[in-house]
Amino acid sequence: MSGFSSYPNGFGSNLLIREIPIHTAFPGKVFWLYNGTVLGDSRRSGSDGNKGTFNSPFATLAYAISQCTAGRGDIIMVKPGHAETISDATTVAANIAGVAVVGLGAGISRPTFTFSTANTVTIPVSAANVAFVNCRFVANFLSIAAPFTLSTA
Repeated sequence: MSGFSSYPNGFGSNLLIREIPIHTAFPGKVFWLYNGTVLGDSRRSGSDGNKGTFNSPFATLAYAISQCTAGRGDIIMVKPGHAETISDATTVAANIAGVAVVGLGAGISRPTFTFSTANTVTIPVSAANVAFVNCRFVANFLSIAAPFTLSTA
């Protein structure tokens, strides 16, 4: 098996890998996020001091978002088993336009974001074209008002 390729020159149209179409809806940079304990060979634990690559991922969603550039179409890939607690309305802010947060895995192995401590815990979304896909959002406190609060249409 040969090494990985990130297709630095892109590809003409869409790409098909193992019969799965890969589209360029978010053509920007890809950052990786994982703070779990299951690590493969030559992989580092998640840390916000890492480079945000597959083998050296970031640890927190807030930091990963801060590394994105507005309007570039960046993607934050969140590995299965990532678990993060959101304790107030300032822990994570979706404030960079055009960012997709894509969780990997199925069922309970999907990335999990747990809201705790107060019913005002939320992820404020103040930028356009922000997407969250295949992530679990769990309330660990009675009567969480809303997982997301939108201040931009």
